[in-house]
Amino acid sequence: MASDAAISQTVFFIAAIVVAASLAGVIIGVGFQMGEKIEDQADALGDSIATDIVIINDPTMMPYSDGELTIYVENIGTSVMGTYDVMVMLDGVYNNETAARLDGSSSKEWGPSTILVLTVGADIDEGDHTIKVITGSGRSDTFLFRV
Repeated sequence: MASDAAISQTVFFIAAIVVAASLAGVIIGVGFQMGEKIEDQADALGDSIATDIVIINDPTMMPYSDGELTIYVENIGTSVMGTYDVMVMLDGVYNNETAARLDGSSSKEWGPSTILVLTVGADIDEGDHTIKVITGSGRSDTFLFRV
């Protein structure tokens, strides 16, 4: 009789160890996945923080002549951006007639504290307007001006 109780206790003990080991494996796996996800989100947030722009035009004296609007955008972030993936929206409408060049440079790399000059082809009437510049990383700046 005593051996029957010892055998059943041993079986329950082994079963408890197997269940505990299984649960520990699942918890460690879930924790590892959560850690990777948090790291990915932190990297994306770090890239977003390192990338920022500001439109530095004078809103009362916007350079506009012969159907071309000139916009000066400064990279105030700490990362280098490309000049090829900048989008411009004028009064809420995407403008595909935009030429980009770096002020004083022939490079295509838009570094920190560098000014990007955007020439936008647009026929706009006198009055108040809105311009929005969006980078490839999703950072943007909106600017209200008067022509």
